Amino acid sequence: MRCSKAKKCLSAYLDDELHGRRRKALEDHLKRCSRCASDLAGLKKQWAGLSALEPSPTPPSDLWAQVSRALDEAEGMPWHRRRRVQIFRAACVTACVALGFISGALLSWPSGDPVRPTTGLSEKTLVAEAFDSTPFGLGEK
Repeated sequence: MRCSKAKKCLSAYLDDELHGRRRKALEDHLKRCSRCASDLAGLKKQWAGLSALEPSPTPPSDLWAQVSRALDEAEGMPWHRRRRVQIFRAACVTACVALGFISGALLSWPSGDPVRPTTGLSEKTLVAEAFDSTPFGLGEK
């Protein structure tokens, strides 16, 4: 096993998710490769540090009841306040869309006069010459 593949398997190895030949190949590689072995030791140290942290706070048991109550209160909001909120949302969406269109237009705006080659030939002549020089051209040379 190469180091690049071994490094991808280290986390799975620590989680005891490697089995069979892959686990054996990684263990053999770790015996021979000091860099990968030190990477594994570093991962173990990180996991130990994370496990020493205090557990994340648990949400209150009545959290869903609080959310449900807040939703019910929002439904009971007077119609004119709900209407203002709807208008404000629509105005924000419209402003964002308009800003997007304006930004796109400004970014794609040409920076000056387009540069055209000056050959002294008309456009019809240039097109005809380009078409005739192709393998499928209609003109004969």
